[in-house]
Formats: sequence, structure tokens, C-alpha cells
Amino acid sequence: MKKMIKLGLKMGILALFYPSIWGCVVTVKNDSEGKILIVDDRENVGEAMEIGKGKQKKWGQSHEKVHMVIYIKEPHARIYTAQYIVDQRQCAGGKEHPHISIKDIKAGTFDKNLFAVTGYQDASSSLEPCCGGTQE
Repeated sequence: MKKMIKLGLKMGILALFYPSIWGCVVTVKNDSEGKILIVDDRENVGEAMEIGKGKQKKWGQSHEKVHMVIYIKEPHARIYTAQYIVDQRQCAGGKEHPHISIKDIKAGTFDKNLFAVTGYQDASSSLEPCCGGTQE
């Protein structure tokens, strides 16, 4: 336990002196009604992470912009449905890393300078712009 605390303190001190360590890492907040699944579906990546209701987790790498597909779990079912594609436009330049939440995506109130969000109807259909974002 003491080793974990020491490691955490070292990482915090390191982040103070090197603020870009979190540059492209994104905190994804799940403020939806159920679990979500985020997937990096780029070729040769295939990473995935589940985030429970009311939880938040960091996603991505410090040196590479985030691309993720957000799946939302259907109530009373074991099915996740693809809802949004999120692409990071730029990494944060300050001491904090970017944050995005499901409510902000739905309301279109996310930082449009940092993220491009597109709706994802289903695997066989085309993408449609959503959430106040623009498609580039």
C-alpha cells in the first residue's frame, strides 16, 4: 500500500513539472443511466474499457489523440449499442487533461475545440452529425 501511495505522489510531482504528461489523455465521465463501453476501433488497436454508471476513467495515451466509439448498455439487456464516435481535435496544453461526459455529448455542450462528435446509427449505416458538433 505504501508503495502505491509513493508511486502516486511521484506521478503527481512529475505531472507538475511535465504538464504535457496528460496532454492527450481524456477523462470520460459516465453520467448516463447505465454502463458504457468505450472502444478504440482503429486498425491494430482494438482496446476497450467498460465504465460503470456514475464513474469516470482516463482513456488514451499522452502522445496520441483519442479516437473512441461509445457504446451504451441497453436497459434490462446484455446488449451495448454504438451511439457516438468521438475524435480528439487537439490535446490539452495546460496542467489538466480534457474531460468529456455523456450528458455533455447529448446536450452538445462539450468543448468543440477539443472534440468532434458524430452520431453512430448502426454498423451498416452512414454516420450522421449529432450533438452540436461538425463533421470534417
